[in-house]
Amino acid sequence: MQQPFVTYREYLPHPLLQDYIKTYWSFECGEGTIQPFDIIPDGYFDMIISLQNNCISDTALVGIWSKLTTVQRNKWNVIGIRFKPLALSVLLDMTISDLLDGSASVDLSDWHLNKNALNDSLNVSENTVFDYLDSQFLLKLHFNQHKQDKRLTALFHLIDRYQGIISVQTISDSIGLSTRQMQRKVTDLLGIGTKDYANIIRFSNNLDLIKGDPANYQGYFDQAHFIKDFKRYTGITPSKIDLSNSVRFLQYYDLKNP
Repeated sequence: MQQPFVTYREYLPHPLLQDYIKTYWSFECGEGTIQPFDIIPDGYFDMIISLQNNCISDTALVGIWSKLTTVQRNKWNVIGIRFKPLALSVLLDMTISDLLDGSASVDLSDWHLNKNALNDSLNVSENTVFDYLDSQFLLKLHFNQHKQDKRLTALFHLIDRYQGIISVQTISDSIGLSTRQMQRKVTDLLGIGTKDYANIIRFSNNLDLIKGDPANYQGYFDQAHFIKDFKRYTGITPSKIDLSNSVRFLQYYDLKNP
């Protein structure tokens, strides 16, 4: 079957924001084909701004996914912000535990983002949009950095540094929080606990490896454990997925029309 016309681009945030924002992104899928897309858990959460006639039509916040989900509609034209967990206290001042595997409509003004300014930026270029977002989030970082929980910051940095291949007890010993305290804090923030979050990061970091070889993996005791985790998060085995050549997996698809 012919692949639909798709464009997907990513833009790095300002260096000072890279602890809080993974990437800005834009996505457009041409009208005419109802194309399903499979979203694989990766440990991030997104603000998705839908566009119509180059103006904002609605905005949603999507929580962390703990399992594969399929989304589809006839036409897509969206821009997004892929946040890291540390953004919750510093940039957004909220928790997303009630958005696990789900989403909710949000108002841009709740984060002091001006819809009219964004619409004006859209009429210039995508880069202008993301420059505006950078400027607003840098202001929030300046005023809210004191709200950051240093122990949670250390927790997420450790999980990232070791790509999820780190025990809960090692994290506990490193940051000075008991495993129970960590479980409560992370669950209250994200909707899943420390171990589950680290497992998602470990799994997600293996997806780039299997693009070249479905039998390639790291951080698992053996292949059987890797396949079990893979099926847990996607419902299928690594040998039955082609991340590079199926547009369904937009996070990993090698776009021919960037």
